[in-house]
Amino acid sequence: MKSKAVEKFNQIVGKGPSDDLSILAKQVGDQSTLLMEEVLETKEASKNVDWLEMLDGVCDEWFVGSEHITQLESVGINVKRAFKDVCENNSLKYTTSRELVEKWYTWNTEVKQEQCHIHESVYEGETYYCVRRNADNKVLKWVDFPKVDLAKYIPNGLLNKEE
Repeated sequence: MKSKAVEKFNQIVGKGPSDDLSILAKQVGDQSTLLMEEVLETKEASKNVDWLEMLDGVCDEWFVGSEHITQLESVGINVKRAFKDVCENNSLKYTTSRELVEKWYTWNTEVKQEQCHIHESVYEGETYYCVRRNADNKVLKWVDFPKVDLAKYIPNGLLNKEE
């Protein structure tokens, strides 16, 4: 998702990552605000079934999101490896076991009080299941879902608030 073209653009327009950590943190926040703006525009385009604006919005989201990666990598954070771990962690949200997904469903409905359903799909000839929230189709976690350890991808000096 990182882009040299985005890095070049931000350097030229004076928005490259700062060497000052407090300024860089503000840049990350500002970039998040820009990303939210693009996401809301894309969401509006989807409501209007405007494919041209949806494409424009997704490309803008990608552009803005790419700078986030550059910002974090500028201080030694290994975003690529962290993303790989997040993807692996997310793969734990689906299963090929109908019995297991029914347990997940029960926990989400009875303990978490979520309005949800079991989703079934076939991928490469195998049937998979997950639990999705009814309101927005978000894939839900299950009891004791493991948290991904991203701290190992952040330099110790940043975790300890040292410079």
